[in-house]
Amino acid sequence: MAKLRKILFQGKLLNGILYSNDVLEREALTNLP
Repeated sequence: MAKLRKILFQGKLLNGILYSNDVLEREALTNLP
């Protein structure tokens, strides 16, 4: 059970990182001159 929870946590962490990268890229594109 603990292993499953760890996998879920790592997945959430990865999703959070990918999501923030996506947002940063989008903001960078919209802020281009």
